[in-house]
Amino acid sequence: MTDAASPPTVSTPAQPASPARRRHLVGCLVGGLVAAVTPLAGAAVPATATERAGTRHDLLRRVGQRSIKVATVRLDADGRLTLLWARPDELKPLRGRIAELNAEPQLHLDAPPPASAPAFANTSWVVPRGDPRFTQALREHLQRFDDLLLGPAR
Repeated sequence: MTDAASPPTVSTPAQPASPARRRHLVGCLVGGLVAAVTPLAGAAVPATATERAGTRHDLLRRVGQRSIKVATVRLDADGRLTLLWARPDELKPLRGRIAELNAEPQLHLDAPPPASAPAFANTSWVVPRGDPRFTQALREHLQRFDDLLLGPAR
């Protein structure tokens, strides 16, 4: 991802962080959040043909060593989610969160800062909707910020 075609953007105090980034930073400060998320690793991760066609996926939440199904969603070609089913206790929060995600024109993922970045700069890759990496970026975003795993429907 360090090629010239998609350099990371640098957020400095002159460029305020996005709402998703602010939520992440608050979560880090308040809860000491440390997420082990696999980065995009620079290679395009294309959506499969079934993901582009709008298939069903499960949203899973890790509880100890198990993953519990909390919802079923449909992922369309644009990377927008439609809630098909949810556990009663998860319904209201998921509706709101899915609406927020669907309203975002792009996702920001953490990136290592370039050597020329100022000290303590936040850097991120911007992954717009329609990019072949968007589905993978959505998976990482859900895992990191919402503690949800997006996987194939069972």
